[in-house]
Amino acid sequence: MVLLLTPMLIAAGWNKAYFAATKPGSWATIRVTSTMTGPYTTTTTRLADVDGRVVIEQRSEFGENVSPPSIMRYELAKGFNADRDLIDHLKAVVAASVRTGADDAYTELPADTVAALKTMATYAATATFKGVETIEGKPCDRYSYTRGKKGDAQLEKGDIWLNPTVPFGVVKHTMTFTDPSGKLLWTVDSRLVDSGTKPISTTPAVAAAKPDLETPAAPESMTLQTAYDSGLIKIRVEIAPEDKRGDRLHLLIETNENPLTVTLLPESTTLKGDFPVERLVFRASDAHKLVLAQGRPAKIVVNQLGTWRAVAGKFTITVYEGKPVFIGSVTMDNVK
Repeated sequence: MVLLLTPMLIAAGWNKAYFAATKPGSWATIRVTSTMTGPYTTTTTRLADVDGRVVIEQRSEFGENVSPPSIMRYELAKGFNADRDLIDHLKAVVAASVRTGADDAYTELPADTVAALKTMATYAATATFKGVETIEGKPCDRYSYTRGKKGDAQLEKGDIWLNPTVPFGVVKHTMTFTDPSGKLLWTVDSRLVDSGTKPISTTPAVAAAKPDLETPAAPESMTLQTAYDSGLIKIRVEIAPEDKRGDRLHLLIETNENPLTVTLLPESTTLKGDFPVERLVFRASDAHKLVLAQGRPAKIVVNQLGTWRAVAGKFTITVYEGKPVFIGSVTMDNVK
């Protein structure tokens, strides 16, 4: 018996090469609305390739001015099939950096963070074709998917509408997140608002002349999780009185001693604490690069996750000699 595999069956979930139109210089702006955060826009651009490697840049801007715009840049492995897999580019990341603010320099993400990005579940792994629909005048192929498994802290189910003529392929993307009991946590709705392609210069970049004096070494860089677990930072947490559910945590992050650059990605972060806050679980709306020095803390607002949570109070958490420390006052409650 001869078994014939059609191209559709070996396409890892997608029926077409939906991202083949995304050449260097292509960009797409998505507007995101969520029940967890305020609306924001993300513009994704394919930059000029570097030594045969695809480079992707994502710039996120928040209308509520909670944090300045942030830019993530990802360099992908040689041989990555961008035409078919661009939506799942994180699996091929070999280097990543973040910049917050127009005048800041890019900061390389630590190796453990890059490794974590590569383990994130892909959309293609469970993508199932549902049919053809028209979204904003564009014919789209609709796919449903699931990321995560039963028992995970959160399960993501969603639908993606793809059009192969649009840069980055995505016209609409809806997501629903639930906890292990099936309770709805939040929803996200992303829609294409603009896209295009701009010329990319093919002129080789000219190396900048080296200064006569040595440039001071940049502060050590690591993830917020690593900095906290290592006892290098302390975090002051405040919940606004009008926030009865404790959905938004106002964090003031300070270095305990040396200058430090801390990165925080838009993913669930769990910090171990001491009674009564034995763990603090939250998610940033976007990537942050926080430059800390003595007398120069950083302020950010994050979204608290989980049902058993802090709903009122002001407190500080840190790690001293390997043990979590809690100082302050807090009200804990089970939020339905």
